[in-house]
Amino acid sequence: MIQGLNVYQTKLDNLLKIKQNLEQIKEEYFVTAEDSELQELEDSVEELEEECERLEVSLKKLLASNNELLSASNCNSRSNEASNKTESISFRLPEIPLPKFSGHYQDWQNFKIQFENIIDNNDKLTENQKLYYLKSTLSGAAAEISDIEEPMPV
Repeated sequence: MIQGLNVYQTKLDNLLKIKQNLEQIKEEYFVTAEDSELQELEDSVEELEEECERLEVSLKKLLASNNELLSASNCNSRSNEASNKTESISFRLPEIPLPKFSGHYQDWQNFKIQFENIIDNNDKLTENQKLYYLKSTLSGAAAEISDIEEPMPV
């Protein structure tokens, strides 16, 4: 898109130079031309000037529309960058204390639900990490039973 803008701007600059040259040539030629040639020359020059003006207007319109597209594209890029930055910002939440289980049957259901929601359903944790968290939440008789050495599945 920027390359297209440069091409249009270059063409517009060249057109403006041509208009200046045309004006100089017109002045010089009108001084040296015969009266019989003046009307025909004036008509031809007028046609050229009108065509130059049409081209100038067209090029300026193209430049303006491309500038608007470029501005809109830049706004969208900045907006996307800002939203990506917003999405990547993570808030530090207070730690959720892990539930404790002492081995009492009446506490089991509550412990199980909390542990599954906080630890077991967390896909970012490995099985070993989950086991570590489980062992760290046990106390009393439940902790004593878990201390019995058993081979861990790998």
